[in-house]
Amino acid sequence: MRTLKHCLLVLVSCCFLSGCSDSDDAGEQAQQSPTGPQKPIANAGGDLVVNEMTKVRLDGSKSKDPDGQIVSYRWKQTSGQIAQFNDKTLPAPIISTPRLTKAVTLKFSLLVTDNDGLVHEDHIQVTVNPVNDLPVANAGEDIDTRSERSVVLKGMLSKDRDGFVKSYEWSQSSGPTVKLSSLNSVQTTFKAPDVKQTTKLEFSLKVVDGEGGVGEDKVIVSVRPKNVAPVVVIDEYWEVKEKKRLLLDAADSYDKDGRIVAYQWKQLGGTRVLLNNDQSEAMDFIAPHVKGRQEQLRFEVIATDNEKKEGRKVVTVVVKKR
Repeated sequence: MRTLKHCLLVLVSCCFLSGCSDSDDAGEQAQQSPTGPQKPIANAGGDLVVNEMTKVRLDGSKSKDPDGQIVSYRWKQTSGQIAQFNDKTLPAPIISTPRLTKAVTLKFSLLVTDNDGLVHEDHIQVTVNPVNDLPVANAGEDIDTRSERSVVLKGMLSKDRDGFVKSYEWSQSSGPTVKLSSLNSVQTTFKAPDVKQTTKLEFSLKVVDGEGGVGEDKVIVSVRPKNVAPVVVIDEYWEVKEKKRLLLDAADSYDKDGRIVAYQWKQLGGTRVLLNNDQSEAMDFIAPHVKGRQEQLRFEVIATDNEKKEGRKVVTVVVKKR
């Protein structure tokens, strides 16, 4: 009987131990089994500090999904001046920062979706700083002038894209020294020197913007000797019979420092005659009837050059009776 009780006690103990062991195994299995799909983890990267008008890459490539894979990325700008995306569905898209006059902060969000349709969002901010554009100095087109004429240098076409031109400074860098009327104005004047041959003078214009940026430009002033009047070439004395046509031709006239652009014939004395082609280099007329043995007619031809300088000559024509 004692032996039977001992056997029953051992049997109960084994069953109890076996039951405890099965309970522990089930608990361990419950802890290891997931309760359901896990959300992905969006990672929009660290905050950035960049310059205006540059291309910047946003990096969401470190986003992950613990129990699957990310199937879509969606970037969105949430505040600030608009930046252009190349593609908002890429893990690492490129944005183009806007043009600015002061620093701004742009904010973006990244929303990722996994293969179970679960989503997660992360945010990033990008600080964009303006970059000072240097001013553009403009000293004007090169100038061609004559000795002792007044010359104006103009800098009003100088500009600063992202601000304003604060100051102007003119200086002469080559050529015979002249006196500028003002060194610190948008424009300045001077009197060209008296030269015997074409001489070049060079001037510099330096402009400074509100942030200390500097721009510089140069202008060349070519000074030629004083304009010489055209030389009128024609014989000063002519003879013609009455009622005959006479051609007075000044075609050999010339201008040694330019060109002749106009002619004008005038009658100064004698019986009035009709001048044909009186605004060309060669003029003709019909000699009048004379009462005595002869009559003297006087004409003037004026040649004007391209700088409005005039050369003149008086021609005498003796009209004789036939």
